[in-house]
Amino acid sequence: YLTLQLLELEANLLVALNKSDISESLGYEIDIKGLSELLGVPVVPTIATIKRGMEELKDAIVETSKRGVKAKVRYREDIENLIERIGEISRRDENLSKKYPVRWMAIKIIEGDEEVMRLVKELGLMEELREVIG
Repeated sequence: YLTLQLLELEANLLVALNKSDISESLGYEIDIKGLSELLGVPVVPTIATIKRGMEELKDAIVETSKRGVKAKVRYREDIENLIERIGEISRRDENLSKKYPVRWMAIKIIEGDEEVMRLVKELGLMEELREVIG
């Protein structure tokens, strides 16, 4: 869940898939490349207790910080359209759109996040958003 939230925040990130030995010992095989492609960010398998994968993780951190890897979570078309419509309203407040990624704000509004809804109400955007959200 945290990874999804960071992706929605358009954070520059990678995933350290720790305890990868446990899944292996249970007979599970994780498609690291496929997971990386699905998430749109580098995924590095690690076993922190024995320091396995730490050099690869360090290299990935350096590379990610240089390239600025930012992924975008894609939802169904109707949700994407709603995100765009809400985003158009959020962009009108320059301070808000500078402080938070517009897409993230739109997703939080759809979720009904209490803090974001309070902020939107304080900015006087609630009525217009209600028309879009329904």
